[in-house]
Amino acid sequence: MLYLGRSFKCRNSININLGGINSTVCFGNNCNVGNMSIHAGDENNLEVLIGDCFLAALNLEMRASDGHTIYSLDNPGTAINKPVFGIHVGRHVWAGMNVFLGKDVIIPADCIIGAGSLVTRRAFSPNSVIAGTPATVIKTNVNWDAQNTEKFEQKKK
Repeated sequence: MLYLGRSFKCRNSININLGGINSTVCFGNNCNVGNMSIHAGDENNLEVLIGDCFLAALNLEMRASDGHTIYSLDNPGTAINKPVFGIHVGRHVWAGMNVFLGKDVIIPADCIIGAGSLVTRRAFSPNSVIAGTPATVIKTNVNWDAQNTEKFEQKKK
């Protein structure tokens, strides 16, 4: 299932893989994306949920599963890299250019994901800047606005 909320805007292109049974990609309202790829169809029952007011620069990649299996030779019948749910992105998140979000990542509300980041874990707090390879919290107690700095500061005066 694919759901695009009100006022969804794509500035370039989106590639979405929804091949699995019960795969879901859902964008909230007022989302604005550059070009992106979402892979939610390699496994069944995975979801990519993106909250309202999401902003993404170019080259965002979201992969809700690894696409292939890793298993232990001690227990070859059990996958050790099975995804749990997919990817969840809270409301009002800004993803910079060339960001990768991996399986079972949770990005809370009001976060900024720095350009070139590789996000593969889920222990983040709201109002954080998440950046790096692998991504970690580099600043807390922040928020963002879609206006450029000049217009933003004029509005505050």
